Amino acid sequence: MGTADPLETWADKVQAFNEINDLAWGAQLYWDERDHSNNWDGAHFVSSPRHDPASLTRFRADRSFPAFFNDDIDLETAGRQPVLGNGQLATADEWGTHGGYFDWHPETIVDTSGTWAATVYLVSCSDFDNDLAPTEEAQADLAIRRAQNFHPAPAATLDYYNVDLETGDILQQGQIVVPGDGPVIVSGILLTKNGSRVRVCDGACDDTVDDEVIPCTADDDDDDSADDDTGDDDTAAADDDADDDTDDDFHPPDDDADDDSGPADDDTVPAGADDDDDGAEPCGC
Repeated sequence: MGTADPLETWADKVQAFNEINDLAWGAQLYWDERDHSNNWDGAHFVSSPRHDPASLTRFRADRSFPAFFNDDIDLETAGRQPVLGNGQLATADEWGTHGGYFDWHPETIVDTSGTWAATVYLVSCSDFDNDLAPTEEAQADLAIRRAQNFHPAPAATLDYYNVDLETGDILQQGQIVVPGDGPVIVSGILLTKNGSRVRVCDGACDDTVDDEVIPCTADDDDDDSADDDTGDDDTAAADDDADDDTDDDFHPPDDDADDDSGPADDDTVPAGADDDDDGAEPCGC
């Protein structure tokens, strides 16, 4: 939407977005300096590749997704940032986005009867600088939408974990209660440019995505040139450490000290984390 559009009422736009946000649909809203005509030269998000069909068609109607809402990209400032205002254009930021800096890798969705999981991140790599998240971390509520198999019973208590993909540290964990109606919601999820793995579990977590489909440390090149990371971020992870695990089932960490001399286990490195210091790109690439 355009802040310089005299033919559209700004208050109506703000009201519509706020209603969508309150429904936890996971809408992405962009606004900038464009007007009602096609003369949008210099508008902040014009030419963003995130609005191209090639980007938008990554998503499918028959696959679950994390619907971000109530997002805030400036955790140091009171209220939600950026500012849409109270319906008066003078109270709004000249440009901004709610949800536009938040993303996930569709191929990393796990959607079983007992576990839902996704790799989520702030956009940190783009040929279009205005697509890059302006902060290292941000926060949003996350609703599980279009779940195909994850349908916990109302009033059930679920465990959730938010695990940093670079360090394996648990950023957040807790419990939520399934509402009587509406989607399962985890409030206040922290997103970073390194990326993290969000898991919601009804009982034991069974996150069976393995390293070869979690692309957060993968090469984003279109070619197969030799470097530390082979393949593109749809197919290969940064390293193919050979171990005996066929998957990376997640188990909450315990306090016992492992004496394992082999590859890092799930107590320290979550599915998809790259424990090699090979200069791999962050998840948002």
